[in-house]
Amino acid sequence: MKSVTYILFLISIALICSCDGKSNVNDLKSSDSEEENDSLEKNESINSNLELDATLKAYQGVVFQLKKTSKKYDIIVYVKSCEDTYCEGSGKIELYEKGTTHLVQVFPMKELYVELSQGGKMIEGVNQMYGDNGAVIMDDFNFDGTEDLAIRDGNYGAYGGPSFNVFVYHSTKKKFVKSEELTELASTNLGFFDVDKKEKRLTTFSKDGCCWHIATKYAIDKKKGLIKVYESIEDGTNEGIIISTERKLIKNQWVESIDTSEVNPYE
Repeated sequence: MKSVTYILFLISIALICSCDGKSNVNDLKSSDSEEENDSLEKNESINSNLELDATLKAYQGVVFQLKKTSKKYDIIVYVKSCEDTYCEGSGKIELYEKGTTHLVQVFPMKELYVELSQGGKMIEGVNQMYGDNGAVIMDDFNFDGTEDLAIRDGNYGAYGGPSFNVFVYHSTKKKFVKSEELTELASTNLGFFDVDKKEKRLTTFSKDGCCWHIATKYAIDKKKGLIKVYESIEDGTNEGIIISTERKLIKNQWVESIDTSEVNPYE
């Protein structure tokens, strides 16, 4: 009887060992599989980076990479040639998902204009009416909650100022599309338009000579597009006086107020 009991005990130990062995093998296979997947992902990432690096090096021109212009995208700027303070010519803009090599969209440009700092770096994140201007601007221009894009194509604005092509993100098409209205605003005034997110207004500035200035504000309607809602004009073309005119669109009616003040030319 004791011998039978001893044999059964040995069999039970053998079964337990056998089960533990299978579990360990499965764990090892799972671990090996995870390591292989991690390795594949790393290799794909390395290959993507190498391909991107090869593309940048092969480009017959000048390449800039922008990391701070957008919260959502990394940007690569290709332009034909550079001088000491600027680059210009044909080129393109590429948008990538932030921190990855996933290409989102390409914007070929017949004309592209890039201002350079004293150190030869591309000016980024600066847009001044009478000063430096970046070649790429990203912000929510139409107040729909997504970043839009503006690309500088030259100096075709008022008084030889900067001009931009403007692209808004189309949530249905899942891509950026050119806005002719916003492109006109960004190409016919003094510098790029101001974006007031609190009031949801775009403001442009222009002038005629030294003494006549105008600021115009626009609202954006999803169906109608741009709607002019405000104008402020300072007219100093008449000697000795300044005429200030303010117009507001209230309930589809323009309300105007005019103020005249004397100016001492010797003060």
